[in-house]
Amino acid sequence: EPRPALSSYVHGSIEPAKIPFGWIIDTTEPEFRAAQQRAQSSGRGGFGGFGGFGGFGGFNPQEAAVRAQARASLENGLDLASAWFELTINRPSDLATVQRLKSVFVAKLSQRDRMIDETVEAPNIETKLGKLPEFIKTFRDSLIESLRPQLSEEQHAAFTAWLARQQPAEGARPGMLFANPDALVRSWVKLEPAWYAVSVKAEIDEARFEELREVLRGLAKERNKLREQAAGLRRLEDGFRDLREQGETLDQTLFATLKPKLS
Repeated sequence: EPRPALSSYVHGSIEPAKIPFGWIIDTTEPEFRAAQQRAQSSGRGGFGGFGGFGGFGGFNPQEAAVRAQARASLENGLDLASAWFELTINRPSDLATVQRLKSVFVAKLSQRDRMIDETVEAPNIETKLGKLPEFIKTFRDSLIESLRPQLSEEQHAAFTAWLARQQPAEGARPGMLFANPDALVRSWVKLEPAWYAVSVKAEIDEARFEELREVLRGLAKERNKLREQAAGLRRLEDGFRDLREQGETLDQTLFATLKPKLS
């Protein structure tokens, strides 16, 4: 057999299926204005045009990367799903309390999304990067104050302490794979977004609420075991692949368990 060899697979003709499908793209006002500005500034041979420093059609990859970085930082710092999970899964609460908390989170979700869009789509985004921690702190402080009337003093103090611990530890290296075992495992098993979707973004009755909450609490215990194992990892050879497979399997279990209970 001659080596090295190169093989390829050529697929036969494909007959398109008649499946009705379409995307509805609902942009925000800041995104629309930013797109207009890019279109108006794009020209041939000039800055921002074809052959210019802005790249093809006015697209600037460096600026896009900065905006993506800003969006990721804000979405991580303004993580309402984790706060909701902490208050309604990790801590005891009845449905009446949950409903009162829900009204606060719905209002804060709208405020959060608006803040992110306005910040990310603003001109001169580079000048705003240094202010992101201030934006995050201001939003978190407003969340704490908005929740105060709905929580007892003890609950409010506990939640405030929990939220403060969500700040990156000093000296941590966010770019390192094993710097944050909790974030690593949560990226595999997405309990918080799933619970937020079914209990905040959708209506849920008391019986199903209690049933789903028990399911989430059980899965959270399983995920905590993975987090403890992840905390001991220092190298990929220490069992990272096996641990990741366990996490992905648990994530599949999450959706397989939730689907029949939501139908």
